[in-house]
Amino acid sequence: MSRYKSDPQDWKDMEKWSDIKYTRTLLDKGNGHYNLMILCWNVGQESPIHNHPNSHCFMKTLEGVVHEELYRKPDMTSCQCSCGCKMEKIGDRDYSVNDVALITDKDGVHRVGNRSHVDRAVTLHLYSPPFTTCHKYDDDTSKETEVPMGFDQDFSGRCCSTTCSS
Repeated sequence: MSRYKSDPQDWKDMEKWSDIKYTRTLLDKGNGHYNLMILCWNVGQESPIHNHPNSHCFMKTLEGVVHEELYRKPDMTSCQCSCGCKMEKIGDRDYSVNDVALITDKDGVHRVGNRSHVDRAVTLHLYSPPFTTCHKYDDDTSKETEVPMGFDQDFSGRCCSTTCSS
């Protein structure tokens, strides 16, 4: 992933944009070993704080700048209040075009987003192994909610680079 240099001609025809939420487009299912997708982040959009259950998440910025906030995975047994504990941020970083990031649940949980109020952003994600649900976390209470993972578009049936010469 780090060797690939972003070229909009490779992915522009697979972008999908929404004014409501960031979008997820599946590019390749990797024979069940991974999911490769592009995410399109309109201005000001971000994910909830979430995990990647038993998976590695590789992310490369293709366009714009995305911001990642890393949080300690919540331990509800250590909360002093029955209403929960505020999520504890342990780091944050901006990723520009061609920057690559890796996160696993051992690193913590995170939120990714486009903080710009002018420019859109596009990221390439590889999840290995793929997963069908993840957990999102409430910022103020650390409450964990399981959510299904879906796609706004699915191009996985299209020709991929390993099977085509063009």
